Amino acid sequence: MSDFIDQFHRHYYDSLVWQNTRWLGVQILKMPLDLMIYQEITFNPRGDLRKRK
Repeated sequence: MSDFIDQFHRHYYDSLVWQNTRWLGVQILKMPLDLMIYQEITFNPRGDLRKRK
């Protein structure tokens, strides 16, 4: 599995597609999957932290 991941990263980097990746119109140097994960972490509700009576 590690070899597959290394090949994927090498292919992604060598394709230079990362130089043209945009998020909401802003150029980014990250993989789109990373941004989707950040969005899920940021906006996923984790419950109510208020003290319950």
